[in-house]
Amino acid sequence: YFAMNAPVGGLLEKAYFISKGFEDSCIITKEEAEAAGMEGVQTIETVALDDVLKDKRVTFIKFDVEGSEKEAIEGCSRQISNGANVICALYHRNEDMFELPLLVKRINPRYKLYIRHQLYIPAWETNLYAICDDPNGMTAGTEG
Repeated sequence: YFAMNAPVGGLLEKAYFISKGFEDSCIITKEEAEAAGMEGVQTIETVALDDVLKDKRVTFIKFDVEGSEKEAIEGCSRQISNGANVICALYHRNEDMFELPLLVKRINPRYKLYIRHQLYIPAWETNLYAICDDPNGMTAGTEG
């Protein structure tokens, strides 16, 4: 088994994280960080999972990267192409509810997509579950 807790990204090499308290922590753009005068902003070097994993193949990836889910998905597109199951937060940015499922489906059309809303005290979260029933690209009954 391989577990990794790291700031993941994609095409970006840096992320800008701002923490204003429990509910207001998020990744912001470089322009937003500069407009804030970099006050309270941490610059974080990110890594693409495809670069870290190289030729290794994973079966499960979970993302909750405070608004950088799109970049994280882009950074593991090879793993998604290979059928890794994915759980991804959808609640950090409004557009993620639509863009992230479409992005995953574009990378690998074999996924079945589910959206679930979980409640917990003191808040909630909404996640995308991308399940690849057929990671090898074969349908039932077509095995050689």
